[in-house]
Amino acid sequence: GTRAGYNLPNRDTDETYIVRSEGLKLVRRGSDFQLKLGETAIVVTATQKPAVDWVLSQERFTTAAFNNALSDVPHDDRRHIVRVLAERTILIPL
Repeated sequence: GTRAGYNLPNRDTDETYIVRSEGLKLVRRGSDFQLKLGETAIVVTATQKPAVDWVLSQERFTTAAFNNALSDVPHDDRRHIVRVLAERTILIPL
């Protein structure tokens, strides 16, 4: 199929990330979840939770492996999780 969002920075190239998961806790908040790191909390929807669980189970991963493992998670949700976790330096690009 064709990909929407050609004007966005291309995050679909195969990148490798190191996961810094020490001190992270995923806790339920109502119908959603929060990924807590100290005082910081990242809201995670039920749709995004499988992607977060998978990332936290890895020491490092490629975006290709991430997308293959989580093909049932919507593309936008997968991209959002990688972006947010990278902004918080939970994911470190190699």
